[in-house]
Amino acid sequence: MQSSNKGVKVSSSKRIEWLDIAKGIGIFLVVYAHARAPYSSYIYNFHMPFFFLISGILYKSGGNLKQYIFKKIKTLYIPFVGWNLIFIIGKSLIRHEGISFGNIFRVFLTLDKDGEFLGAIWFLGALFIISVLYKIIDYSILDSPAKKYIILGFFFIWCLIGFEITLPHMLSRTLICGFFYALGAFGKEYLLNLKLDRNTVVYAVISAGTFLIIGHYNSANMGDNAYRYRSLFLIGAVLASFAVLCISKCIEEICRNNILAYAEKAVCFIGRKSIDIVIWQFIAFRAVIAIQLLINHIPLNKLLEYYPLYSEKNGWWIIYTFVGIVFPIIWGMFLRAGIWGKILCKIHLVN
Repeated sequence: MQSSNKGVKVSSSKRIEWLDIAKGIGIFLVVYAHARAPYSSYIYNFHMPFFFLISGILYKSGGNLKQYIFKKIKTLYIPFVGWNLIFIIGKSLIRHEGISFGNIFRVFLTLDKDGEFLGAIWFLGALFIISVLYKIIDYSILDSPAKKYIILGFFFIWCLIGFEITLPHMLSRTLICGFFYALGAFGKEYLLNLKLDRNTVVYAVISAGTFLIIGHYNSANMGDNAYRYRSLFLIGAVLASFAVLCISKCIEEICRNNILAYAEKAVCFIGRKSIDIVIWQFIAFRAVIAIQLLINHIPLNKLLEYYPLYSEKNGWWIIYTFVGIVFPIIWGMFLRAGIWGKILCKIHLVN
């Protein structure tokens, strides 16, 4: 192992392992919440902001602006637009329905998505807009001690606008999540060099405890831009994200060089496949819905009438969670295999 930052464990491919652990925990919680598992209402208070915060932590200043934008087009924009168009146009052809060119136009603007199969793919479109905008602002402002405060302030105002005005077609959640991206970039130096000393553990415990109290009284639905208490949502999301980051760092330290290292590697692996899970989890859910329909003697032509689940009761949320993680990983590996994998990589539908 080599370290590019003091105290930061980095794999040979320059991945920061404890952040992969954090992604693994985060994407598990995303699927767990979508499966309507117990206490999922707590998770809705922070699970998507957490991923934007991690993306901000991984932001690198400097470099060539044009190259950065082209990279984000290849890794975020093209998969977002490409998979959405395939499903939207494909469904229209199968159902012999007219193609909504307004819908397609909004997809190209990252303002719409296929809601029946790719519900969570909005993350890619939102992250593309946020990361490119952040880079442009960072590139445009002269370096100064106040620069990072100015950028954070800009995204905070952007967040407040998203709260106050329910904008159509995913815009509000993009505005709100931009703040968490900026916050991750703002606190990058501290967070990447996070040390598990007594103070950090105390802060993590206090953060987790405070979040649980907030989660008990607050509710959040980013899709509908509905929050019981907006300020508590912001505070809770930040506190929960910090707690999960500390837990991830702790897992890395505890599992190093012992039998638990296999568990750490499994969580890291899931974290590295988080984009596949984001894109394909709701298609995996469709497979579970189909099984439930067959068990209950309901015709499969009713499959699309249920979203995102048929029923999570009687422990079915466990199956939804398991399939929602495992199937996307296997499907992602399949998409990258063979000649079709080379083609899909060439046109950047997979990376």
